Amino acid sequence: SGGTGSNFVVTPKKNKPMPGAINGLSSADASRIQQHVIGAFPITDSYKLIAADANKNNSVTAADANLITQAILGNPVAQNWFSNNTWRFVPKAYVFPVPTSPWGFPETITLTGGASDQDFIGCKLGDVNTTANPANFAGSVVPELIWSVQDKLVQAGEEFTIDFNANGFDELLALQFALRFDPEKLQMLEVLPLNGGPLQTGNFGLFNLAGGEIRSVLAMTQTMSWPEGATAFQIRFKALENNVLLSDVLNLDASIIDC
Repeated sequence: SGGTGSNFVVTPKKNKPMPGAINGLSSADASRIQQHVIGAFPITDSYKLIAADANKNNSVTAADANLITQAILGNPVAQNWFSNNTWRFVPKAYVFPVPTSPWGFPETITLTGGASDQDFIGCKLGDVNTTANPANFAGSVVPELIWSVQDKLVQAGEEFTIDFNANGFDELLALQFALRFDPEKLQMLEVLPLNGGPLQTGNFGLFNLAGGEIRSVLAMTQTMSWPEGATAFQIRFKALENNVLLSDVLNLDASIIDC
């Protein structure tokens, strides 16, 4: 804020470090943007369009969906962007001349004289479905996708491939999950997508393998199903110690990203 005399310009800012920078961002947001881009399900709400313009270039494109996906996958460049561009604010009294093209809106309020009670409406960049608001968490019904893996006892130096079999992969539009493995006991060698499988190389984020993280995000414009119990992808590992039981060193971790 600043100004001279009795006039003040109020410019709100609210940027958050990780993980708060991407709180509320999900594969569902990326899918929603992709549907808008191809015209299948246009976004018409001005504030949701502002949120969908994740890269702040005054348009909603596939690049915005990709930026969200990369941030969830753990790409530090994308995460840094949201840390420095977490929220945008629109004066509450502002009326969009063209609601479906809100670009060019003011992001400040000039207070003159004794003006008061001037409010802003905040838009969390990337959060098109407004799940960043904790009040919206209750009551949502999320399809239950379960990954099943055959447990195995492995020895030091042994290389092996794990099949990730899908259960409940039925009419899904988007999904995300994070695998946590013990990097002192396992070394991740490679992700092995299946030909025609739902998850390909670009759906995995391997930015923090040293910390034992494997992230995955899939955001589509149309729903997809996968045969019950069928292998959807594989990951190759190498055991670094003797007598390592997979169930002790590999699991889903919702603390990394919601899954």
